[in-house]
Amino acid sequence: MAGNDTVQSVERAIDLLQWLASSENGLRLSDLASRLGLNVSTVHNLVRTLAGRGYVVKGAGQYLRLGPAIADLVAQEQERGMLRGGAQAGLELQRAFPLATVNLAEMAGAELRIRIRLSSDRPGLIQRPVSQLGNPYGSAVGLCCQAFADQGTVQMWRERHPFHEHAVPLWGSPEVLAEHLAQARRQGHVETPFPKQELWRVAFPVFLPGGQFLAALGLALPVAQAVPEVRREAIAAVRAAAARLAPQERKTACTP
Repeated sequence: MAGNDTVQSVERAIDLLQWLASSENGLRLSDLASRLGLNVSTVHNLVRTLAGRGYVVKGAGQYLRLGPAIADLVAQEQERGMLRGGAQAGLELQRAFPLATVNLAEMAGAELRIRIRLSSDRPGLIQRPVSQLGNPYGSAVGLCCQAFADQGTVQMWRERHPFHEHAVPLWGSPEVLAEHLAQARRQGHVETPFPKQELWRVAFPVFLPGGQFLAALGLALPVAQAVPEVRREAIAAVRAAAARLAPQERKTACTP
């Protein structure tokens, strides 16, 4: 096969998916055949193959739409991009703040999972913990998740980690925690307020293009080093790094 040759059936399948992606309410088989310039039986075979792998589903009124496998592919690519970006962000933040520990965390079910970690005692080493869980009430990334994730997820998390069992020594009452999280939402980031803490911690949310919470990027510095000017610089640096981690929306246009 010549280097510039293409596989016709693959091209047709891609065109079909692009047409479905550009349709707000889905398309019927005959509509797809018209747009693709193919007979209905050919399009039927394409749809049957793609539906068998979850890339196309049939809804009410025989309208065809993109299936869940498309979203799975996008989610996998977003996750890989987030992890790559998180590792790069961690390295850049440690170069700027040599004594910093950097964490990239996400809510996985009822747990806070640390996905990327660069610790101050092993600078420059990108750690990808397999099963490390974060502190939902005592860490900046945990508080960031509670402040910015959807309420259904936060409620599930709190049922798994009841306040009276895990948070009373830190916060005293749920009302104090709620006010701190409300303040975090107003200012767009979280700082830990504990007076006897050895580390000053800050975390910013990472959002998907639609505004849904994706992850939290956090930085911790020894309190002795975290003087007001350093804190301001660190807050600005983590804010910028979290913004760069946000996946960019992609648009696909189809023309007849």
